[in-house]
Amino acid sequence: MLDANTPTFQQQYPNGAIVRDRLGRQLRGVIACDPETGEVIKGTMTEGGRVETHEFHPAPLTIEPRQWLHIGFSNQ
Repeated sequence: MLDANTPTFQQQYPNGAIVRDRLGRQLRGVIACDPETGEVIKGTMTEGGRVETHEFHPAPLTIEPRQWLHIGFSNQ
């Protein structure tokens, strides 16, 4: 199970990651997942605090590094 809160994950994906199921659908709010089985743990904020839910999606899951979009003025 890959956990977004581990140092190893943070070194491999310093800007976070995008998780997609076998059909290419992006899974939002993922805090941990097992790419081989499709098991996903999502974190959702509610008025009472954070709620974690377990879901299964079509496996295998793909994990790709999140790229930050830099918008600003050039130094020219």
